[in-house]
Amino acid sequence: MSYLLLSIIGIFVALLLLSVEIFLPTAGTVGLVALLVAIAAVAAAFLHSVMYGSIFLLLIVVAIPFLFMSAVKIWPHTPIGRMILIGDIKKENVMPKDSHYVRVADQIGRIGVAHTKMYPSGIVIIEDQKFDALTKGFPIEAGESVKVVSVEGNRLQVQKYEGDSASADDTSDGSPDELAKTMEDLGIEDFEM
Repeated sequence: MSYLLLSIIGIFVALLLLSVEIFLPTAGTVGLVALLVAIAAVAAAFLHSVMYGSIFLLLIVVAIPFLFMSAVKIWPHTPIGRMILIGDIKKENVMPKDSHYVRVADQIGRIGVAHTKMYPSGIVIIEDQKFDALTKGFPIEAGESVKVVSVEGNRLQVQKYEGDSASADDTSDGSPDELAKTMEDLGIEDFEM
């Protein structure tokens, strides 16, 4: 058997072993054997002639990155890849099903009142219960009606509600609007240099 034929067979065996490595979880053992067979095939090609040895070496050096890229693209679609990798991540599958999350998730679609200013986060009151919330859109003043549109993590996502006002009219804590006060009201003197 000539060295050229031996090197061609070695290259095909190495490719076959690499494809086995893609589909079976061998922890890299078959891949290492494939690499050793490919090196032996290149050595056999060099024993035949320097030209064939150079061609086979170039073939291996160019083929390995392409094989690795195709393995990365193909492997998640194999039976073993699907078993090992995480499937589609959905919010319902990863969020905890504890009582707090269920209580928060039950508020979707309900109407409440902003207890604090929401620039963009704050507290809303829905049926005499306080919830952390985040606005979806523009800032909301304290006392304005809000509607729960979704839940992100453990926070309600709310937007301003233009319909009938919720039952809790007096939800602000009674403190005057600090941002609306003048410098004199706050006791701040002019800055003079």
